[in-house]
Amino acid sequence: MAVPAARIVAVGDSAGGHLVLSMLVSLHQRSSLPKLEGAMLFSPWLSLHHTPITNAETDVISAPFLRATSRRFRGPARADKNKTIVDPLLEFLDPHPETDWDAVLPSWLWVSAGTNEIMFDGLVTWTQALEKRLGRERVG
Repeated sequence: MAVPAARIVAVGDSAGGHLVLSMLVSLHQRSSLPKLEGAMLFSPWLSLHHTPITNAETDVISAPFLRATSRRFRGPARADKNKTIVDPLLEFLDPHPETDWDAVLPSWLWVSAGTNEIMFDGLVTWTQALEKRLGRERVG
């Protein structure tokens, strides 16, 4: 029995939140696929290129750990180290002009994080930008 996309909510925590966003962008790129009902992101890792400094002394995750994990996830360095290549399936903290969040995101999005987390400031900035663009009734 197939479950309609309108009855599915994607949920991810930390790197899993990043995977949910990547999946939503990928689904959007395959325009024939219907949107999901919603998404819940708990402390999503929004950027593999940004090293947060806020709350570094209070979070169990450290900036050096994030840098090392990001390097492993992205793979070997590119030949041209002076050129920054940002894949829209990897980077969400710095929104891309071509990312149409209205089209990418499901009917509603819930984002949650603790105030002592190392990535908190980035999450607040990103969520507020989405709320401004899409409305609080859709993003919370």
